[in-house]
Amino acid sequence: MAINEEYKEALREFFQHERDKELGRWRWPDNPDYVVYAKDTGDWLVLNESTGHTKHYTHREHANVGGSNMTKAARAYFEAHPERKPWHDAKPGEVWELTLDDESEHIVFVHADRTVGGRDGVSAGGAYFDIDDATGIVSGRRLWPESA
Repeated sequence: MAINEEYKEALREFFQHERDKELGRWRWPDNPDYVVYAKDTGDWLVLNESTGHTKHYTHREHANVGGSNMTKAARAYFEAHPERKPWHDAKPGEVWELTLDDESEHIVFVHADRTVGGRDGVSAGGAYFDIDDATGIVSGRRLWPESA
């Protein structure tokens, strides 16, 4: 029995994805020759596997300059891996002062546990949204317990 080409390609992609995870790399979906390695130092390395060329990024902002495929791959990586904010690690019972993108004033939210809405989130006065809502929260600081 012959295996069709579509099935073979799906298997190749599956095993390549598994291998990429094992090696700690992210492959750019638009051009799979480009892979990104995130380093423990907070730096990133983009590698073009077909040529062996690399480019090192020390800050996310560097990926906003230029139109090379290296830069586009880095930008795609950063878009797929948003920067983690302090309130993403909020614990149940903590009180945070958060600023939403559509508000000019600060709003106080209490971090809820998974018993409210079935997932981590913040709530106040009946409002509830995911704590990882990166588009809705622009800044925040923990009020209680007080941070050192």
